[in-house]
Amino acid sequence: QSETIALPCAASGSPQPSVRFLRDGEPVAMGGRYSIRDTGASSIELVIANVNDSDAGTYVCVAENEAGTTTSTVELRLSEVDAPSINRVPNREPRVTEDETIADIGRKIVKVNLGSKLTVRCTARGSSTTVAWYRYGELIRENDHFKPT
Repeated sequence: QSETIALPCAASGSPQPSVRFLRDGEPVAMGGRYSIRDTGASSIELVIANVNDSDAGTYVCVAENEAGTTTSTVELRLSEVDAPSINRVPNREPRVTEDETIADIGRKIVKVNLGSKLTVRCTARGSSTTVAWYRYGELIRENDHFKPT
């Protein structure tokens, strides 16, 4: 999955300053994945398409005119994000007692005594992953009968 980020830089002055970007002290070569977008009101953005690990670093916006030079610095740090995945715990069936009410656990139908406790396990992996449970398409919120742990 490709992602695009934009690093804003607002520069004003008289005469209007020229603006350039550096990454780790070297000029950013425009073209390919790097471009400048004018956002109006003396503001531009350095746009980086298809961001990858090699784009991490210290970016400096340099604004210059006859009166002088000013800079703005931003540190771009990238962290790996994994797509979430859900795995069924091997050799583990839902724990139930007695038989009366029917619960559909994925593709397994389990009979549960009305009012008894049912434990369903879900193992989820991935960066910043959250797990939510749904019943008949409706989100189940924590209450006296449902407590995710």
